[in-house]
Amino acid sequence: MIVSDTISLQKYKELTAVEKRNLSIKSKYAYEKSIAFYNKDTESFYTAKEGYEVNPSFFNGINSPSDLPKPISLNPNYKTNKSIMELGADSAAEVINGISMSYQVALSLYYEWSIYIKEYDNIGLVIPINPEILSEIYKTSLLQFEDKKRMIHFVKQHYRRKRADENQDYSVFIQKYLRGENKFNYKGFKAEIIPPKYDLNRVKTRKTFIDTLT
Repeated sequence: MIVSDTISLQKYKELTAVEKRNLSIKSKYAYEKSIAFYNKDTESFYTAKEGYEVNPSFFNGINSPSDLPKPISLNPNYKTNKSIMELGADSAAEVINGISMSYQVALSLYYEWSIYIKEYDNIGLVIPINPEILSEIYKTSLLQFEDKKRMIHFVKQHYRRKRADENQDYSVFIQKYLRGENKFNYKGFKAEIIPPKYDLNRVKTRKTFIDTLT
């Protein structure tokens, strides 16, 4: 969100079984809400984290107070007895909508190409992109990389002709694979192209990528 000179970022993540260990949680659904605010005077981001637990009934619609997210401490040494309504109606609605929308965003990112951009020691941003305009992105003032041939892309499955000897040819089947580089540095910015997880789950590759769904 950008309001006047203020930039705020929010991220919702479902906690894993390991992350929930030793926390005061009864439901199997618990979330971490990360918040970042940009201070233009110091040119830095300041962050904070909150925890919330929800009953499975939350996903069927809120029909009673028990369906509302419950604030929890992300530190196993602390507990909280606050209700979400104590945070205010606007804050409660923000958390409810944020948790609901996070699943929609995660589903979209599962099928979309993304680019991760990070400046120096500041926080990084993951932005969905259209792969058809990747070449145009390289022409922008932020991502003017010198070697466009290094841009990562999928090579579709095909047959490759091989010569057995001087008088005989044969073909081998080549599975779909990734080619090219995906990590770049430019004028202090770290940039990384991230293929959709839908395709990565179906392609063998030794490359490692940022998991946009965590």
